[in-house]
Amino acid sequence: MSYSALTKYLGKIHKLRYFMPPFAGTQEEQQALAAFIAGELHGKDISNTIQVADSPLARGRLLFEDNCSACHEPDDLASAFEEEDVNSLASLLLNLDEISDEMTPFDGTEKERSELAEYLDSLQGGQ
Repeated sequence: MSYSALTKYLGKIHKLRYFMPPFAGTQEEQQALAAFIAGELHGKDISNTIQVADSPLARGRLLFEDNCSACHEPDDLASAFEEEDVNSLASLLLNLDEISDEMTPFDGTEKERSELAEYLDSLQGGQ
């Protein structure tokens, strides 16, 4: 997980892992823990630069990184979506808790959901 994704993950860990309590620290402590884990332990870049994406597909990739990469690798999902088109993927994102108790429905905007669905569709070669 990237520093950015881990920071966001820590803020909602109690929603994603039912057995985990909410992160008890401040925003700064959350960022410090994410920096330690991602940077010190895993040697990843921990700069807090905002990534700019210039297309829906690129924004979808960033949304995947921030919302899904804690548990999923993009390549691992391609076969899971073979039978789905971009519209059904967008609908599926609203019902992730029906697939697994450990997932929560995507809570972004409709535009973000559409961009994430487009990115997921691209994993299987969709246009």
